[in-house]
Amino acid sequence: MEQDTDFQRLLRDLLEPIIDDCVTRAFNKNINELKFEKPENEEVFDMKEAMEYLKLKKGTMYRMTMDREIPHYKVGRRLFFRKEELDSWINKGKVRTNDEINQEADAYILKKGRRY
Repeated sequence: MEQDTDFQRLLRDLLEPIIDDCVTRAFNKNINELKFEKPENEEVFDMKEAMEYLKLKKGTMYRMTMDREIPHYKVGRRLFFRKEELDSWINKGKVRTNDEINQEADAYILKKGRRY
């Protein structure tokens, strides 16, 4: 009986650190994969990729981020941009055509009634 408990204690002392290490590594690996996994449809650009996408020069990009004109994220000293937000930002600057302005004017006149 005493030999059995000594053997069990020896196995526990040898195997417990190995099992703990394996479980910890597996757990950390899963956490890191979950933490850095991004949705498939979400594209994130670094500065160079955003410059190429928007066809802007580096100085222009830095000025726009400094003036908070363009949506961006800052991690440490690095800048990141979400494609979806850049697209939305571009669309906000849309210049209406004469036809669109005329249609809006006609709709306004119909809504308010003609007043000459």
